[in-house]
Amino acid sequence: EFEQQMKSVLGNERYAKSQGLHEHTTASLRQDLAKANPNDSQFQMLLQAQQQWNEQRTALEKQFQDDSSFTAYADQIKALDSAREHEYRRVLGDAVFDTLQKEQDPGYSKMRKYATAWELDDHSIDSVYGTMKYYEKSVEDYEAQARALEGQGQSVDWDAIKKNLRQ
Repeated sequence: EFEQQMKSVLGNERYAKSQGLHEHTTASLRQDLAKANPNDSQFQMLLQAQQQWNEQRTALEKQFQDDSSFTAYADQIKALDSAREHEYRRVLGDAVFDTLQKEQDPGYSKMRKYATAWELDDHSIDSVYGTMKYYEKSVEDYEAQARALEGQGQSVDWDAIKKNLRQ
C-alpha cells in the first residue's frame, strides 16, 4: 500500500528514479544536466549532492518501511528534495537551474512541442508555465496548511479541501 501511495504521489518515472540505482547515478545525472553543461568541478559537486540524496532517501525509506505515517514521510522527502534543489541552485546559479527545471518538465516540453499549433510564442509559454507552477505551489501550500492543522489535532475535512482545489 505504501509503495502504491508513493507511485501515485510521485508518478511512475519519479518513483523509479527514487529507487536510486547507484550504478546509474553518474550516467543519469550527466544526461539530466546535458543542457546545463556544467564544468567538471560543478558536475562533481552535483554528483555528490545526488549521491547524498540517494543515500538519505534510501535510509528514509527503511526508516518508514514499517511506519504508516505517510504525512511524516512525505514531509521528510520534501525536505530532502529541497536541500538537493538548494545545492543545485548554489552550484549552477538560479537562471541555469530554472531553465533546466523547465526543460525537464513534461508540461513545459509539451507546450514547446505544440507552440505553433496553439499559437504560443516563447513569452506566452513562459507566462503559462509560470502560472501553472504558481498554481501547483498554491495547492501544495494549501494542503500543507491542512496537514499542519491535522497534526495539531484539529479536524480537517479533506473532501471539502479537495472540492475547493477542484474549484
